[in-house]
Amino acid sequence: NASVSTSKICGSVCSFLIACYKDEGMKTYNFHFLSAIAPWDITRKTWVLTEEGKKYAAQGSPEVQLFLAVPEEGSISVLEPKKKLGESIVSFAWKYAKENKWVDMEKSNSQGG
Repeated sequence: NASVSTSKICGSVCSFLIACYKDEGMKTYNFHFLSAIAPWDITRKTWVLTEEGKKYAAQGSPEVQLFLAVPEEGSISVLEPKKKLGESIVSFAWKYAKENKWVDMEKSNSQGG
């Protein structure tokens, strides 16, 4: 394979040049020169969304979903978000939304009469 052979040769050339110029104080020049002759040795890392990430991008994270389920004024029954979002989303989201002080739980006694 020609690319493998070229890569091995460039690797050897790069090693040789580094050995020759390491004490010359020309680090910037060496970097640009070596980058030009061996660009395939540079690794580029990128972020990508997973399937779960795509779902959260469309619907919001569980914490945001819970936050949005609670009205800005007033309150909502604990059961409402569970019905709308599901038990697993609410139980997971509650912990982080509570830690971030986005939501809180108020307890009150209802007495008929």
